[in-house]
Amino acid sequence: MSRPTLDPVVWVVNSLSRWAWQQMVRLAGKGLKHTLFAPLPWPSAVMHLYSISRDAALGTVGVVLLVAVLRSMWPELALPGLRLPLPVVLERLLTAALMATAGIWAVRMMLTLNNAAVAAIIGGAGSLASGAAPQGSLSPLAVLLTALALIGIVLYLAVFYAARMIELYLLTAAIPWFAMAWAAFGDDRAIGNLLRELVVVVFVQTLHAACFWLAVQLVGSRSLGNSTIFLEVALFWYMTRVPAQFRRLAGAGWGVTRLWR
Repeated sequence: MSRPTLDPVVWVVNSLSRWAWQQMVRLAGKGLKHTLFAPLPWPSAVMHLYSISRDAALGTVGVVLLVAVLRSMWPELALPGLRLPLPVVLERLLTAALMATAGIWAVRMMLTLNNAAVAAIIGGAGSLASGAAPQGSLSPLAVLLTALALIGIVLYLAVFYAARMIELYLLTAAIPWFAMAWAAFGDDRAIGNLLRELVVVVFVQTLHAACFWLAVQLVGSRSLGNSTIFLEVALFWYMTRVPAQFRRLAGAGWGVTRLWR
């Protein structure tokens, strides 16, 4: 007749594995939906910051126009980067003023579309895992390490989304200045990179929600047995790679998502 083990190490590992798994379920099941996949807050301070940035950028229109007029009157006046003819500068200044005025609303429309997509995906995802730790062929140590890995990845993603929020606010406030620089210098690369970076920063949440939905479907598949939790870890790790892959696909050249390669 076998007797229950009295090894304190085994008891500690068993207890830690159950506790870590419960924390992972709580963090991933509820925390993700209320933090990582929650709509991005848009405080009034961001609107105020954008208004200041827009007004300051529009205040440079007179300077750019004056320089363009001087160059049209005296072509020999060479200024680095300011080589566009006056009609082109006037046309670009008008376009830049429209971009500076409507830029924040374009970003908010993208956020609305992203939030609707995320809500639709997450709403049908269901629960990530049950509260009980996996049993069977998996040892308590394997369960513990798996739970800790998932918790670490979720915390990593939480830091990423905090940086994403700050970057989105700053990039939105920079739209008027990039528009004015595009009008004055005629370089399309900077404004193009800004717009692509905004697309990546906004819609990366939709791709992460799709990965989460797939993880839930794998966990719910009984045919995969205990291998589902390892697939779960792999999918959550892949979520850390999504920003870099998305930015390469979009052709974005800089931004905080570049740090997550």
